[in-house]
Amino acid sequence: MRQNNRVPRDTLLRPAGKHSLPSLSRVFVPVLWGALLLLSAVEGEVLWGNVRLSTLYSSHMVLQRERPIQIRGEATPGEKVTVTLSPEAAEKPKGAPSQTDVGQIKSDQNHTDQTNTDQTDMDQTGGDRANAGQTETVFPLSAAAEADRNGVWSVTLRPLGAGGPYRLTVQGKKNRQEIQDIWLGDVWLFVGSRAMLREGAASQEEAAADEGSNLRILSLSPVESPRRKSAIRGQWNLWDDEKQPGQLALAASFGKNLISRLSIPIGIVITARDPAGIEQWLDPAFRTSGADTKNDFGALFNGTLAPLTHLAIRGAVFEPDDLDIPRASQYGELFTSMIEQWRMDWRQGDFPFYCLETGALIGPDEDNTDSAAAEYRQAQRRADAVRRVSSVVTFDLGVPAVPEKLGRRLAEQVLRDEYDQPGPNTATPIEPLAITFEGDRALIRFSGPLHPAQNDEEPIDGERPDDDTQTTDDIQPHDDTQTADDTPPIGGFVLAGPDRKFFKAQAVIEGNRVIVTSDFVASPAAVRYSWSDAPKGNLLGEDNLPVPGFRSDCWPLVTDPIASPQ
Repeated sequence: MRQNNRVPRDTLLRPAGKHSLPSLSRVFVPVLWGALLLLSAVEGEVLWGNVRLSTLYSSHMVLQRERPIQIRGEATPGEKVTVTLSPEAAEKPKGAPSQTDVGQIKSDQNHTDQTNTDQTDMDQTGGDRANAGQTETVFPLSAAAEADRNGVWSVTLRPLGAGGPYRLTVQGKKNRQEIQDIWLGDVWLFVGSRAMLREGAASQEEAAADEGSNLRILSLSPVESPRRKSAIRGQWNLWDDEKQPGQLALAASFGKNLISRLSIPIGIVITARDPAGIEQWLDPAFRTSGADTKNDFGALFNGTLAPLTHLAIRGAVFEPDDLDIPRASQYGELFTSMIEQWRMDWRQGDFPFYCLETGALIGPDEDNTDSAAAEYRQAQRRADAVRRVSSVVTFDLGVPAVPEKLGRRLAEQVLRDEYDQPGPNTATPIEPLAITFEGDRALIRFSGPLHPAQNDEEPIDGERPDDDTQTTDDIQPHDDTQTADDTPPIGGFVLAGPDRKFFKAQAVIEGNRVIVTSDFVASPAAVRYSWSDAPKGNLLGEDNLPVPGFRSDCWPLVTDPIASPQ
């Protein structure tokens, strides 16, 4: 009789005997498990096994000072995980308080409304905000948690002041993970169009300040997903202009300017994508009035921003994509909804939010008065009515805007608003307070004194341009207007009568007022300033900052939806 040499199926699953060969399960299961863990790390899904930190946490990162420190990761359901934060010895770089200052937590009245409302995550070692007034911190800080049924664990350590470096250790039942060179400072989130990633060159002052500076940047690859992801694609790095020349010039300039004034570590998380309409950055968990929910609605939020919502931040900066210019009339409401959604997602109250206003566009219609781009800028500024939201004027900084100059302007605005540091009043540019029409004149009263930019005047950032990029000081006015005191002419104004036809106008400054007339408009009914694709206005406030474009009329916009025929 022929002998059957087949191994019974259940034998593959039983332990091998003393003299048996290893079962196939002992060979293939570890290999399969390792492959699954690798896939897990790439896709960001939770698979049970060794304890590990979320991909958001890595060596060289910055954690937000003076906020509860939330640490998250994955493990086998029910597994106990212990997280420990302890100092490590290292040479102190610039912008890094010594570890003796670590427990000195500064009281900041601007932060009182940003308390983390998720009190359930407070740890057992005194993570309550009542301890924020302590002058000493006993290290190491430690907290323990148990992975939930989905394999996710989370602990929260008490707030700390600026300082470092630290070592973070995560201990599970079977393994241990450690990351190093962690600092406490301020973390800023940069999101928007790929214009944020444009290259540039640091100024001499910034290049000198870069030596030993403590700027860390997490550059994220944008990921689209129909559902919320838990992992990121990116890694924290200590910024070095020599190793990354000209890269991420906007973010690097912003961070280095903050460090030079504040002497604290700065962390920047930046992600950008083109093309990307605002719907892709909305959180699909919310119902958003007027949003187009068909084309990748919320895909970038799910795949790129959702994993970041557990990271405490100091504030956010957003640069709108030109893709939404044709929808300017709808943009204001969507933009405001996005800001409100993000604030609810991060659960830090009304954290500061800055919008980099769309800059000048060069093309065949750059001097048009019926400008979709002008309407787009106005829609962005509508969000300024929301608490702690500000727009940053950019149309005078070149085409495209020079990233280092934009970074410095943004930093000056943030320093004034959020850190009570003296500097140009870029947060509240000179604006019209009242517009009236008397006979053949339009009378505009502004919130402060004005003057026109002169061609030989120092640029707004105090530095002579070293390239051919057009800035405010290079703009040649497009009319022959002369002011009352024979200073350079004022450009950018147009007037229209009841027929709604606009003509170039002349303007004269009288203190805080501007008087506008046109030889072609006998009875003006509307006045507009810097209302075009490429604004030519050269009015500056007392801090040498440009007056934003505006209009007095409420006439239909070129981007208004066309009514369907009955």
